[in-house]
Amino acid sequence: MKKLLLTFVLCFVAFGMNAAEAVFDFSKCGELNSTLEGITNGTAVSDVVFTSNGVTLVATKGTNDAAIYITSSVYNLRVYNGSTITITAPTGNVITGVAYEFTGSSYRGSLTVSAGTYTSSGTAGTWTGAASPVVFSVGATSRIKTITVTYAEEGNVPLSAPVLSLEEGTYYAAQSVEISNPNSTGKVYYTTDGTDPTSGSTEYTAAISIEATTTVKAIAIDSDASKQSDIVSATYTIAEPTGITTYAEYEAAAENAVLKFNATVTAVYQSGRYLYAVFDSKPILIYGSVGQTYENGDVVPAGFYGTKTNYNGLIELSTAAGDGYSTESFQASTSKVDPIEPTVVTVEGVSAEGVSASLQNAYLCFEKVTLDADAKTIKDANGTVTFPVYTTLSSLPASGEYTITGFMSTYKNADQFLPVEFKSEITVDNVKAFKALEQGSIAKFNNPVTVVAVYETSSSRTCYVVDASAGMMIYGAIGEDYPEYKAGDVIPAGFSGTVGIYQGNIQMTSPEGLAASTENAPATPTVTLVEEVAQDMAGQYVRIESANVAVTSGRNLTITDATGDIAGYNRFSVTTPTEVATCTVDAIINLYQTTTDDVTTTITQLLPVAINVTSDITDVTDDESEEVQIIPGPGEGEVTIVGADGEIYIYTLDGKLDELINAGAGRSTTVKGAGDPIGDPVVVKKKKGTVYIIKSGDESQVVLVN
Repeated sequence: MKKLLLTFVLCFVAFGMNAAEAVFDFSKCGELNSTLEGITNGTAVSDVVFTSNGVTLVATKGTNDAAIYITSSVYNLRVYNGSTITITAPTGNVITGVAYEFTGSSYRGSLTVSAGTYTSSGTAGTWTGAASPVVFSVGATSRIKTITVTYAEEGNVPLSAPVLSLEEGTYYAAQSVEISNPNSTGKVYYTTDGTDPTSGSTEYTAAISIEATTTVKAIAIDSDASKQSDIVSATYTIAEPTGITTYAEYEAAAENAVLKFNATVTAVYQSGRYLYAVFDSKPILIYGSVGQTYENGDVVPAGFYGTKTNYNGLIELSTAAGDGYSTESFQASTSKVDPIEPTVVTVEGVSAEGVSASLQNAYLCFEKVTLDADAKTIKDANGTVTFPVYTTLSSLPASGEYTITGFMSTYKNADQFLPVEFKSEITVDNVKAFKALEQGSIAKFNNPVTVVAVYETSSSRTCYVVDASAGMMIYGAIGEDYPEYKAGDVIPAGFSGTVGIYQGNIQMTSPEGLAASTENAPATPTVTLVEEVAQDMAGQYVRIESANVAVTSGRNLTITDATGDIAGYNRFSVTTPTEVATCTVDAIINLYQTTTDDVTTTITQLLPVAINVTSDITDVTDDESEEVQIIPGPGEGEVTIVGADGEIYIYTLDGKLDELINAGAGRSTTVKGAGDPIGDPVVVKKKKGTVYIIKSGDESQVVLVN
C-alpha cells in the first residue's frame, strides 16, 4: 500500500547549541484528514510516514491488517505485533532521546529497540542513546498519544544519563539495582551516600545490593572527561513489614498494611493467581504470583509477606507490596498435613449468614443442589432458595444436579460462590444414554465399557470404547489418572466425565475414576454394509466384509464393498494390503469436519483397527472362468471381455488402478493391457465372480468387473 505523509506543527526547543526537539502529537490527526488522500478517521492504512522538525517517523505494517489506525473518538497512533517504528534524525544529526506517551499502561506495546536503552512504566516509555535511525519493534498492540524526539548534531551529542534498573520507591525486602550506560563511550560512576558522583566516585561494574534505605546517584563521564551526563538519582526505601502470628492480628490489621506472616499457613487450593489457605484455623486468600505450586495439605513456610487488601468487599493478602512484589518471599513446602476437607453447608444456611468473616474465603461443599448454568445459580433440594455461582476458578458444566465444592466469596459486597469441583448426581447405564445428555453434563457410568482402540499424543490419550448400546471416545490427559489401556481391556464401572463434542463426535472429556482393567475381552464388531454407514452411527465398531482397501494418499484410504465406497483414515497405523485382495475391515465409524467459506461439512469415515485379507487373488483356480469370457486380441496386448456388464477396472499387480472402461450396452469390450503389452493372455483366473487375472508368461494384470 502507498505511504502517506502527514505534516505536523513543528515544535523547536533549544537545549543548547545544536540540540532540538520534534513532537509527534497524534491527537492532531483529526485536523489533518484532508492530507490523507481520502482516507478518513477510523480507517486503517498500512505503512505511514510522519515528519516533524526534520525528524522522520515511519510506522510499518505488522500482523494485523493495519499498522496505523486513526479513530475519530480517540486520536492515537496504533501499531500491532510485528510492526516497527523507525525514527530518523535530519542529515548530520543523531537521536538522543525518545519519550512515548501511551493511552494506557496495557497498551505499551512491549517495544524493543535496535540501539540504546529503552524502559517503560505506566503510560510512559523512555529511550536514551545516540543513533540514527532508531528502530522500535512492536511485540503487542500499542496505542500512542505522543512521541517526543530529541536530537543533536553528530560530534556534539551530549552524554545520556545512566539508566537505573529499579524504579524509585518503597520496598519490603532487599533489592538489586543495575546501572546501564546508554552511550557508546564513557564510564558510569555512582554513589550511595547522597553525594553527587564524579570521576573520582566508584565506577559501576556490578549490580548494587540495597539492604537498607539508600539513595543511588549515577553519572556517565567520557574517557577524556570532556563530556558528562546529567546525574540520575533514585531513593530506595527498605521498610519492615508488620509481623503477625495469629489470625486475630491479621483481622485487626489496617487495610493496605504490609504484613509478614511469622507463622505457617496450610494450602487448600491454588489456581493461577488464587491461593486459598488456612491460617490459625481460619480461611484466607492470597492473591498474586507466589512463584510456587502448592497442593492441599502443603505447609507454606513462615516468612512470606503481602498487603492486606479489600477488593470490592473481599479481604485478601495481595503479593503487591509497596512498589514491588512479595513473590520471592514464598518458599516451597517442605512438610505436609492431612488435606483440608470442605465444610458441608446448605444453600439456606449460607444465604442466611451471607458475607460474614467466618465464611469469606471458606472451603465449602453444597450437596445435591441443582445448578442452573444459564442463570449461574444453585438451588437447594426444595428449589426455593437460590445462591449465585461464578466462574473465576472453574467453568460451569451443563445444568443438572451436582455436589459442588468451592470457596465463599464477595464482589461489591454481594455474596457469590466460586466453584472448583462438580460431582454429578447423574448416572447412566450405557454409552447411548451418556451421549443423549446435554453437552457439558457430567455423568457416572454404572456399567463397564470395552476398549476397541487407543490413540495417543505426547500429552493426551483417547480410548475408543463400546458397549452393547453404542460407542464413543474418552479423551483425557496422560497421567496416573488415565491407565494405559489396550484393545480388548474392559474399563470397570464407576468412572465419570463430561459430555463433549469433537469434530461432530460426541465424546467424554475430563474423565475421572478410570480404574485399571482386570480382564481382556475384545468386543465383537457389528457386520455392516458400506451403504448402511451413517453419521448417527459415529463411535460404533463395525465390520465390512468382502471389501477392497486402496491407499489414496498418506493415511487416507478408500474402502469399497459391493454396495459402495467410503473414506477411511489409518489413524492406528494398520497394515494395508499391497496387492488387490478381498479383505474384512474392522473399523470405528468416525466424523471429520471441514470448513470452507464459513460452511462446515461433516464427513463420515472409517478408522480401521484391523484389516484381514480373506482371499488373495493368486489363490483362485483356472476352472472358474465360464461366466465371463475373456478372448485374446484383436490387437497385440489387448483382450476382449464378453458378458461383462457395467464397469471394467484394470489393475497392475501392486493394486494401482490403471484404467476404467465402461463395458457398454453390448456387454462386450476390448481392453488394452496396462504398461508393457502383455501379449496374448494364456491363463484366465476368476475370484468370486468379480476379479480376473490375465497372465502371459511372467507378465500379469488384474481385471475387476462390477
